[in-house]
Amino acid sequence: IIGGTTALIGTAVMLTQTNIKSALAWSTLSQMGFMLLQCGLGAFAAATLHIVAHSLYKAHAFLSSGSTVDMAQTLPGPLSIQRPRATSLLTAIAGSLLILVAMGILWGVTPEKEPAIVALGAILVMGLSQLFLRGLNGGHGLRIVLRFSLSVAGLAFVYFGLQHGAAQLMHGLVPEAVAPDTATKAFAVLLVVLFGAVSVMQYFGFTWTARWPSAYVHVSNGFYANTLFDRITGSLHGSVSEQK
Repeated sequence: IIGGTTALIGTAVMLTQTNIKSALAWSTLSQMGFMLLQCGLGAFAAATLHIVAHSLYKAHAFLSSGSTVDMAQTLPGPLSIQRPRATSLLTAIAGSLLILVAMGILWGVTPEKEPAIVALGAILVMGLSQLFLRGLNGGHGLRIVLRFSLSVAGLAFVYFGLQHGAAQLMHGLVPEAVAPDTATKAFAVLLVVLFGAVSVMQYFGFTWTARWPSAYVHVSNGFYANTLFDRITGSLHGSVSEQK
């Protein structure tokens, strides 16, 4: 629960940041929550794979952040964002989920046996569905949609392949995953639903800032976690100074 909540909060705050280093920091916080969540769901091999893969990705993201800023400064103006249609959004998410289930069956992974892997894969699909959405909204025809579909299928195949490889590599080195109970399955479903809501917020982020400005302010400030932490550490520092 702590890991899932951390991942949700970190993801939501990351989407509101305008400073690239702040966005990367909140992204890292979210990923660490994911790793703790994986351990809580018994997917220890997946957590090990996650921390290795994340270290490679985040190292590249931080090192290339400066050039990303330079590239953004060369753009003539802000990018125009087309608001996705509700039907296109639902089609993109449903299509990505169907591909994920098909790839999971191909690798022998089912929600009954490994709900943690399927749930985390479904959260991955929330990002992959953006590929679908671009194809549907672009108006480029069936050929482009098919190419995006193949891209999503390929990434889902690699995801389950890496999970399978990590499980084989870590066999005997980490605790075996226990049979999931009803509470675990229910939590996995709830997590997917909540991350689906965050994905919708990302799709319509450029409009919800105007509709709920107060909420946007609270989220963009990280729900004031840094302020609270600074006050706590500051009071501790003051107490130590007085004792000296």
